[in-house]
Amino acid sequence: MYPLDLDVAYPRNHWFVAGHPHEFGREIVAKRIFDEPLVLFRTEAGEPVVLSARCVHRHMPLDTATREGDTIACPYHGYRYEKDGRCSQIPTGGIPPKSARLRRYPVVEHGPFVWIWMGAEENADPALLPRPAEMGLNDGATGWRHDISKTFPLQARATLLVDNLFDLSHIAFSHAKSLPMPKHELMIEPRLETVDGRLRVTRAASGPNAPDSFWKFVWPHVDGPVVRELITEMHTPGLINAAQWLYEMQPDGSKGASLGYADFVHVLTPETAHSTHYIGIISRNFRQDDDAFSALLVENQDLVRSEDVFVLESIERDVDRFGNSRREISTKADEGAIKIRNLLRQMIKTEQAAVPMAAQ
Repeated sequence: MYPLDLDVAYPRNHWFVAGHPHEFGREIVAKRIFDEPLVLFRTEAGEPVVLSARCVHRHMPLDTATREGDTIACPYHGYRYEKDGRCSQIPTGGIPPKSARLRRYPVVEHGPFVWIWMGAEENADPALLPRPAEMGLNDGATGWRHDISKTFPLQARATLLVDNLFDLSHIAFSHAKSLPMPKHELMIEPRLETVDGRLRVTRAASGPNAPDSFWKFVWPHVDGPVVRELITEMHTPGLINAAQWLYEMQPDGSKGASLGYADFVHVLTPETAHSTHYIGIISRNFRQDDDAFSALLVENQDLVRSEDVFVLESIERDVDRFGNSRREISTKADEGAIKIRNLLRQMIKTEQAAVPMAAQ
């Protein structure tokens, strides 16, 4: 499947965002992740729960199931399920067999989200969760503020979004109005490196904080020559940080003291092979108490992401027809996107190689 040339669309053995904490309440919420129908709710003790959403009896969707305590009941024949997925009652008679159970997915409430493990359950290690404190996302982080923006129901495969996030050269064209940056800065050759096991792509530039650029919009309190770094980093396949880090510029052009960090975090959870739940977050360690500034940043990020959604959905409509039938042309500017494709491809192959062993 384009662009990975594999039958599998995206790696699964990672933590992905199942939803916002407020989506887990006493009412049942339906959601589809990796093309699997799910139901989300909280127990009376406040524990988030995700179960598969098809009754084992006649495949009735459980998004309209009724709640009683921590159990849910199928609206078709009343089969009742416990919070662990086990069928505990068949009202029409008989003892539920041991095989009569819904899948309960591993979930963890961590940072500003509830995370789900869609792969092999035995691999669901909480130590593999992204570390939100590194991006100022943990609740109560000293000196940081984060604001969560719109969730886009992106009608495009997750890999197209990943390509987009690791390709800064498109900003000068797709975002000419929303991100007015000097084009020469966006054509800077990227520096690729591995940091804490994660792929990082950095583009660094120095010069004045131009008043007509997006830099001035994000950093209105900064004047004088600066060193700017655009950093794209995959923390997990479900979380990519597109950061802007600013430093004072030394007389020799090198980095001086930090002037602040702004992290534009992109959360992506595959809905199906051709659609994606797409959330944006902005965190920063300056002007934390300025609500009006936060509102402007969120509004602009939603505008920028809506422009990307238009591009990616346009590509999705025809990509299966053309994506695997003709050779792409790539340049040096695409190095980050090519590297991340290779990384995703290797993740999937590793998962596929482990399947026979897990089945033994």
